Amino acid sequence: MSRKVDTFRQQIANPQNIHNFLVDIPELGAYGITIQSTSYPSEMARVTTLYIAGEPISYPTVPENSHRWPIRIPENDSGTAYSLCEGLRKKWWDQKTGAITVGLNNPYQDIVVYARDLNSNINFQVKLKNAWCMGRSDVQLDQSDPSQNWKWDYMFCFDYIEDMPPAE
Repeated sequence: MSRKVDTFRQQIANPQNIHNFLVDIPELGAYGITIQSTSYPSEMARVTTLYIAGEPISYPTVPENSHRWPIRIPENDSGTAYSLCEGLRKKWWDQKTGAITVGLNNPYQDIVVYARDLNSNINFQVKLKNAWCMGRSDVQLDQSDPSQNWKWDYMFCFDYIEDMPPAE
């Protein structure tokens, strides 16, 4: 058993953690560092199955992804997160008139999610191409626990994923 443990230690001395990530949403600027949680987006190949002599044979086809990406961002006492995130949404939607302005002022942007090691070096990263802010979820309000903080759950839509090598 000790050989297995030694081999494991050689391969994974320090496992990658999930708390040291960074998200770059250009229009959030420095406030983007406050993003509390999100997911690392992924894609998988679709599968086509053909039957040869009654046996199923699976072939990979084009990859697909969810085209949705959530973030949770805490609010400060000045309402900064709300202002910045709603500003992203207002680039394509005018709530008062109902006008959709996609194409006129181009609400699309690329968002980058970085996975970092314990020394904050970037190990890998993914770029969400042509992302735009879909909107926010409800926030459950509760007067019984004053220690809880306001957090927004925003959802973004994107076209495709570009896996990128670590930044140089």
